Amino acid sequence: MADIKMTQISDTHWGYYTNGLVRWYRRLQDAYRPKKVLDYDYADDVSNIFFIYCYHLKDWLRNDDSIKIKSKDIEAFVSSSTPLSICGDLANGRKHLALSGLRSKAKNLKAHPAINMTFSVGSKSNSKTSYTKTIEVDDRSYDALELAEECMKEWQSFLKANELIKNDLIR
Repeated sequence: MADIKMTQISDTHWGYYTNGLVRWYRRLQDAYRPKKVLDYDYADDVSNIFFIYCYHLKDWLRNDDSIKIKSKDIEAFVSSSTPLSICGDLANGRKHLALSGLRSKAKNLKAHPAINMTFSVGSKSNSKTSYTKTIEVDDRSYDALELAEECMKEWQSFLKANELIKNDLIR
């Protein structure tokens, strides 16, 4: 049986939530890895849940009494971050279906999940399938995993700058 290693970020409410965010990020990384058998629905669900979790870390930070950062400063940070603003649009779009405005100030935002297949000639056993999602924001395209990494780095920078964590969230 494999050893299970869990990194505890903090014993606070926001720390508990952030632990979950890190786990969803790892699941998204795993969903992107080529596999012999791909569960497309699972991979797409993981992508959607990651962005919902990632965006709503701000709410856990704002509502945790152990945090001394002002709500307006947390909101200003998220609003000033392009990756986290796009993350917010993806999260709220998934949650509410229709949005009255986009946090990212984009005129157009679309997400396109896809299945990619690689076949080896003469050998079925080497064939692999992988999941990707492209997010189009106006005239720019983002790979969902790359956007997720940018979001994690943004949160990591914010949490370190505010002395809430010492170690990196992602490696």
